[in-house]
Amino acid sequence: KGGGRPHLFGEKKQGRGEPGSRSLLRLTSVIKMLPPSDAAIGTGGDDNSIDQTDIHKYGLGSERDVDLFYKLFLVDVQHRRAQPLCKFVEGGALHREVHRKHLRPDGQGIDYSQVTFDTQAFLDANLYVPVANRLQRAIERRDHNALAQVVNEATRVKLERRSDHYADLLKQARHLQASLMQHAP
Repeated sequence: KGGGRPHLFGEKKQGRGEPGSRSLLRLTSVIKMLPPSDAAIGTGGDDNSIDQTDIHKYGLGSERDVDLFYKLFLVDVQHRRAQPLCKFVEGGALHREVHRKHLRPDGQGIDYSQVTFDTQAFLDANLYVPVANRLQRAIERRDHNALAQVVNEATRVKLERRSDHYADLLKQARHLQASLMQHAP
């Protein structure tokens, strides 16, 4: 009799035993974000194959290559993550460097074939390098308040993901911060 509430969509077990895994495989295949382990599944007839039925109807179009989108907006397909772009968007750089310069003559979107903006170089120069420099100065000055502030900022912008050097610098800052806390009067 009833037996409780019905399962929500995301709770249903499908495919390989994961909620929505077959549809997720299909979607990630369409957007070229399928991990190599899942891509190896192929398109055979077994239960774990990616359903290619009418796949041409659900593509991304032909105006621009999805790889250009991933490059411009710093999406790491292999690790399925993206870098924070707040500095790029909030400061107006996205609008100035992409939208304003590359609007199609008909006003209907961006002509991405003309976009050469290097988002990573912009973020390095305007976000990661300045944060790392402030972190280095706070470490050198052994300033607890400055350390607390810049460690929070470095964590928020995920500085440690940018490079091993930055990850080591942040680790050093956190260690010094903990040491200063222990020896505070």
